[in-house]
Amino acid sequence: MDHIDTALVRALQADGRAGHLALAKKVGLSRAATAVRVERLLDTGVIRVVGVLHPYVLGLRGLAHLSLIVDGPTRPVAEQIARLDVTPFVSIVSGAYAIITELRVADMTALLGAVSAIRDIPGVRSLNTLTYVELVKDVLSPAGVPTVEVDSLDVRLLGLLQDDGRLSYVALAERLGVSAASARTRLLRLIDGGVVHVGALVRRTATDREVAAGLGVTAAGTDEHLVTELAALPEVEFLARTTGRFDIVAAVRVSSNAALVRTLDRVRALRDASSVETWAHLEVIKESYDYQIAPAQRRSGGRRALTSAS
Repeated sequence: MDHIDTALVRALQADGRAGHLALAKKVGLSRAATAVRVERLLDTGVIRVVGVLHPYVLGLRGLAHLSLIVDGPTRPVAEQIARLDVTPFVSIVSGAYAIITELRVADMTALLGAVSAIRDIPGVRSLNTLTYVELVKDVLSPAGVPTVEVDSLDVRLLGLLQDDGRLSYVALAERLGVSAASARTRLLRLIDGGVVHVGALVRRTATDREVAAGLGVTAAGTDEHLVTELAALPEVEFLARTTGRFDIVAAVRVSSNAALVRTLDRVRALRDASSVETWAHLEVIKESYDYQIAPAQRRSGGRRALTSAS
């Protein structure tokens, strides 16, 4: 990808349903040239534009970040962890720990079971768990707490968006059996209500020139102001308040090592940042937030209502 493709991807991550004209204005190309580039990115699998749901909507309230020390080769262990349906993200990293993974499960009981299952995988020597207190900024899914209820028709709409986030309102309406205006109103309500974000999932091997790193931050005193400052940094694509050895865990993605140094210096210079530990993401083994939603269970209110489709 060149710098224009990278700019297009960034724009589609922010709004996966943006039209070609709006995208063209952002990257400085004609509408036709922009359309060709977007279709190429989609057709070659560099990106997938999908609707990513808030974990709470899926009944997932047990969220955690795990750092693993392993014995022997790292990849076989990482691949085994990636086969678990409760791990949307698995990465081989640098530093004291060899693997970073994220867990998203129904509740704390399920979380304890998932941690135990990972601990029992051959090659895992030890692990450290950070439990999420608040999901402040997610890679694609909405953060905060959803503010609208989801009915059975919404569930069908969300399922369509999980397959193709750029389906037109007309196409959505035809599949739902409603008017295009109704489909648009429902989708905007779900987006504005923090239920779903439509954006571009990037096949990370296609962006190897970019640099990704994780941050574990300890706050000096309360972390509220520090969380706000970190969330405002454009390089930060994930941010959660946690309990454990860090007060905050974050992920940043930048264009180069030099840009990473500048970003880390900005973080370390924040008044309320007592200490900052970092690790480089060397190879992302899994990054998938595709789930099947069970409508009847969604209406039952709050229990886990999904199986992994990854």
